[in-house]
Amino acid sequence: MRSLSLLFSHTNNDIKHEQVRLLFHQGSTIILLGIITALIPISMFWNYADQGLLKLWFIIFLFLSFGRLYLNYRFSKYEEKDFLPEWWALLYIIGTFLSGITWGILAFFYDTNWPVVQQLTLFVVYTGIIGGSMNTNSSVFVAFPAFYIPAVLLLMIATIPEIDEGKLSLSTLFVIYIVLMYVSAKKFNRRLVNALELSFENEKLAYELFKNNEQLDALSKRDGLTHLQNRRSMENFLNEIWNNDFLKTKPLSMLFIDIDHFKNYNDTYGHYEGDKCLIKIADVLNSHLSPNTKDMAARFGGEEFAVILPDTDEKEALAIAKAIKEEVNELHIVHSSSDIKPYVTLSMGIVCQIPETYEHHRDFAILADQALYKAKEEGRDTIVVSGKNSV
Repeated sequence: MRSLSLLFSHTNNDIKHEQVRLLFHQGSTIILLGIITALIPISMFWNYADQGLLKLWFIIFLFLSFGRLYLNYRFSKYEEKDFLPEWWALLYIIGTFLSGITWGILAFFYDTNWPVVQQLTLFVVYTGIIGGSMNTNSSVFVAFPAFYIPAVLLLMIATIPEIDEGKLSLSTLFVIYIVLMYVSAKKFNRRLVNALELSFENEKLAYELFKNNEQLDALSKRDGLTHLQNRRSMENFLNEIWNNDFLKTKPLSMLFIDIDHFKNYNDTYGHYEGDKCLIKIADVLNSHLSPNTKDMAARFGGEEFAVILPDTDEKEALAIAKAIKEEVNELHIVHSSSDIKPYVTLSMGIVCQIPETYEHHRDFAILADQALYKAKEEGRDTIVVSGKNSV
């Protein structure tokens, strides 16, 4: 495999895959054009060469061409990068090398007694097939000389022994043309590889930019301390859920939650301990979100939290609120400066509605806030459902 890597001028596997893909993508077209081109010398030489041998040459040429087309077909069944570029490049090069030999054999039909038109046709055909194969085969550079070197060598062997002054000039021009094709193919390959390098680098940069933007977007939606959604994200989510569900007659519930006397907690234990307390409360809220729904927990103020519960009726929301309150009580987070209990407690407001009016989610949130305010008025450490007494 290491020796096959010499077929490429670059070690980047993405570039290798793309070079081979281009080789086969363009190969089918040039093979079909080659079959059409082969009909030209067949028709031009038919009355001047051995017709039986011409038929045999054309049959061999067709057999090889259709074999190469089948190889291209097999290659087309692979996923974008689900192939070994070295092996497929080698198979293509072998195919184009055999094609070059086949075209070269055509030169042995040449006879100095042919009319000038037929003699010129031979050189024109070779000029055409070499020119046509340059761009097609140069994506993996070795494929180009693999085609034209055997074709040209056999042409020279077949024509040079009978050459005269006029044919020498023509052959000289042909050799110059071949050299120019080689140089052009080399430059084309270099430009192609550079273009692929730049393309993949741009794709990489674009992907990194996309991922960075995704991360920034995710960070902009989350509270830096608790990693819950922040207030902006909560409001956008509530707006989206409300507008999506207002015609679906599905209940939507929301909990507003406040840590009782949290300012006193910070004053007593310091902000570092206060942050640890907030994180513990956030973990409790997260643990009560259903993984199979669109439930959301958010921190929208210093010690204020919200839980949005789509497709959840009032009874279910109340059960979740009680479970959250009970779990926080069981944590027994010491709060000596609270006049309610010697540990951290929560006050909650609940609202449940079926969205029936477009874009009235703000009124919905206000009702949850009012229920929370009522829970505080009634002594905290309690739950109030909007429009009802404390629980």
